Amino acid sequence: MMNTKEVRLSVLTKEAALIALEARNNSMEVLRTPYLLTQEDQLQFLKELQTSKIYSNRYWSVEYFESDNWRPVGMGGLTGIQWENRIAEISLIIHQHWRNRGIGQIAAALLLDEGFGNLGLKTIFGECYLCNCNTVQFWKFFARVYFGYTTTLPNRKYYKGKFWDSLYFSIDNSGQRN
Repeated sequence: MMNTKEVRLSVLTKEAALIALEARNNSMEVLRTPYLLTQEDQLQFLKELQTSKIYSNRYWSVEYFESDNWRPVGMGGLTGIQWENRIAEISLIIHQHWRNRGIGQIAAALLLDEGFGNLGLKTIFGECYLCNCNTVQFWKFFARVYFGYTTTLPNRKYYKGKFWDSLYFSIDNSGQRN
């Protein structure tokens, strides 16, 4: 079992952004946008994040400690932050090579801690598409552990010639964690 000392969030780096780009472009079924991004697109996104005076999006490198080194394995964020309502959407992508090791669970917990603890958010929500059953099971589990709410929304993604429903989840900062 992995412990939290093996995963951390840190300042978003170019290397982590490019790792996330590769993971993103190989996981089209989990995305809202139905097109591939280029390296130039991702670097422009990173530049905009670093220079923006608007603080409605926060992103971090997800790093895994292995062989005495911290290695970027993806990125996570809290997006569309509505400061007046204290809500945000969670975003997390881990490179395929690093999946199914518990890294995503710890990274998601760290993102919730950032949102609830450091940013003072009340609610963090997200959406995942039923065409990716692994992602759906992950977020159902996470919502249950954090006393969240889930519902199914019909026809939210068109993928491979078919409309798919989505799992919408919402986790409140209730202070009740297992």
